[in-house]
Amino acid sequence: MLSQSEAICWQKINGRLRTFAGVEGAVNNIVINSQQISLNISQQALAIEQIVSAMNDLNMAARETASRISQIRSGTKQLNESAQALKATI
Repeated sequence: MLSQSEAICWQKINGRLRTFAGVEGAVNNIVINSQQISLNISQQALAIEQIVSAMNDLNMAARETASRISQIRSGTKQLNESAQALKATI
């Protein structure tokens, strides 16, 4: 049988063990949360890269469209000039 002072000592030790277990759990939660944050940041960086790539593709497509419109205008002008010349010869 334990003396009263020994019992109090064991109660204090058990209390401290529970406290340390609680601290360990909190630290584990912090580690897990930090890992999740890191994963989220990586996913966001990848998403941003994909958005930038898509914007570059759209920009290139817009340039190509503008170039083709310019070519169509030039071709239309030449057709009109040819039509006017043909009309003048008739």
